[in-house]
Amino acid sequence: MFEEITIGGSRVDPATGVAVGLMKMRMAHKPKLRIILRQNVMDAMGWSTGERVVPLIGREDSHGIIRLKKDQTKPGACEIVSKTIRGTWYETTFGYRPEFVDRAEKSQHCQWEKIDLVTLEIILPAWAMETKPKAKVVAGLATPPAVAAGKREEERLKAELEEADRRRADRAKVSEYEAKHDMLMRMERGMEVASTIDPALGLTKSERKLLGVLMRYPGRIVSRDVIMTVLYDERPDDAPQEKIIDVWVCRMRPKVETRGVEILTHWGAGWELKGDPAALARREAA
Repeated sequence: MFEEITIGGSRVDPATGVAVGLMKMRMAHKPKLRIILRQNVMDAMGWSTGERVVPLIGREDSHGIIRLKKDQTKPGACEIVSKTIRGTWYETTFGYRPEFVDRAEKSQHCQWEKIDLVTLEIILPAWAMETKPKAKVVAGLATPPAVAAGKREEERLKAELEEADRRRADRAKVSEYEAKHDMLMRMERGMEVASTIDPALGLTKSERKLLGVLMRYPGRIVSRDVIMTVLYDERPDDAPQEKIIDVWVCRMRPKVETRGVEILTHWGAGWELKGDPAALARREAA
């Protein structure tokens, strides 16, 4: 059974094409649900950028499942937007619901299924089962044989679902480890670049890390998500502040422009370093 709900307003395994996470910024009271879709999923559903979807949350036996139903006319329907950095993906964000745990959760790969021409069903990560209501127990009543047999069948199906969840969790851990290793390798390369930045520029430690990432990919747009991951990976308990990136960029611009280098802002996409990164290096290193 599914009930229509009221909505508010990182890396996906290509084998599934769907990832789900909970975003909770420092100033936010409750986390938001973020659903990421790859091109193969959009093609399978026949969707494109700008499509609007209505979320339907699973109840009772369908707890832990969410459906996205395409509906361009529904008031409050949420738009699917596209993101581009080293490939294209699509995402949509919904407000907090009591069915979600009240904490941030990294995006995890999820199984999905096309229900009909306009409906996509997604099995949420394991954290969704933490909020499943407990069954009420009525004492003093004998259980009819037919009911008891039905309960045994339910328990058998539940055990199969739990085993399937365990296998999915194991696969997700492997994919998360690989993603983490890949990101750490990129960070190490970025830190190597940051260590060569000329101290005379007067940059803070965080500004050097940010500039090091941009210097690693000159002439290419680096997304906000990539920068936030690099800056906050070593501080897991420190909630990220997305707007701080804009502040650091504003402070850095006049300093790097003295060396003939520009930092361009691509609204909704990220930032790009324009110019020769060598001009920002230590004089002896250059």
